[in-house]
Amino acid sequence: MRTMGMMFVFGGLVGVAGVAHAERRTQVVDRMEAAAVVLDEVMSTPDKGVPPEVFQDAKCIAIIPGFSKGAFIVGGTGGKGVASCRTGTAWSAPAPISAGGASIGLQVGGAKSDVVLLLMNDRAKNDLMAGKFKGGGDISVAAGPVGSRVGGNTSTQNAAVLSYSRTKGLFAGVAFAGVKMGEDKSATSALYGKAMPLSEILNGDAPVPAGSEHLMDSIRQHAGNAGRASRE
Repeated sequence: MRTMGMMFVFGGLVGVAGVAHAERRTQVVDRMEAAAVVLDEVMSTPDKGVPPEVFQDAKCIAIIPGFSKGAFIVGGTGGKGVASCRTGTAWSAPAPISAGGASIGLQVGGAKSDVVLLLMNDRAKNDLMAGKFKGGGDISVAAGPVGSRVGGNTSTQNAAVLSYSRTKGLFAGVAFAGVKMGEDKSATSALYGKAMPLSEILNGDAPVPAGSEHLMDSIRQHAGNAGRASRE
């Protein structure tokens, strides 16, 4: 009887853990869906969105829906998002990420923004894969051009990262100083069913998980499959 009781308790714990894992995975899939919606919406207005030629040059993209600006001011974390990088002529499976530690120009307060970051060179890409990405210094971050305003700005042309923010429907390039991005380990385990290094996912060595189809379709549609000249 005691053994049966222990088995019953163990089975109950396993069941509870399974339900918790399923709920966590649903949350991560919802995050990817929100990221896909953000990307679709900011690219749906050619005169106000990310210029296609800029996106075509990007090495990686990070999308963070509901990025909390107020949290940065008091030193808290900023938000949860997802990243994908080019792997030759394709794009990697999505990698859950967390971001924080940034200031957003003069835009302070508790409002939330949808954030899109385009990593434009290999240094920024490699730092993200290594889990030590921090904008500033060698990884220069500039407000990204919007619509047809691509050329003429040296800082934009030479930036390692181009950043964009959307608040209350308004979309614009906004410079992020000191933004940090790294692996969201619990979300990664929930999405892929096991721990997986950020570099493995972003190098293209992970299968595309169920639930990320909309996001991957959106990235391929807007960024294209073939990159152009690399920024050094």
